[in-house]
Amino acid sequence: MAQVAVADRGAWVDWVVRVKWSTGHDGQLEVWKDGARVLRDAGPNCYNDGDDQAPYFKFGLYKWPWLASAELAPSDVSQRRLYFDEIRIGDATAGFDAVSPPKR
Repeated sequence: MAQVAVADRGAWVDWVVRVKWSTGHDGQLEVWKDGARVLRDAGPNCYNDGDDQAPYFKFGLYKWPWLASAELAPSDVSQRRLYFDEIRIGDATAGFDAVSPPKR
């Protein structure tokens, strides 16, 4: 998966994610960073575990051990910030231009 480079720190970075959730071979995942595709994958991308909840997309800071125990995730960081804007979620008919941020 694409990583945020140190050079990106403090700068706006535009991401576009396209997912077709599927337990089969027709699943798709594509990711663009600042208009350039950085990932393309096909195949199963979720589980059919009998849960009533379908797959969904969410994002943010993820470091769950922070809440569990300082021993599990030692860190001298007490605060992190993530800024985001222009969140757009399209349906199956939305194309890249419908969800991509405008050029700056």
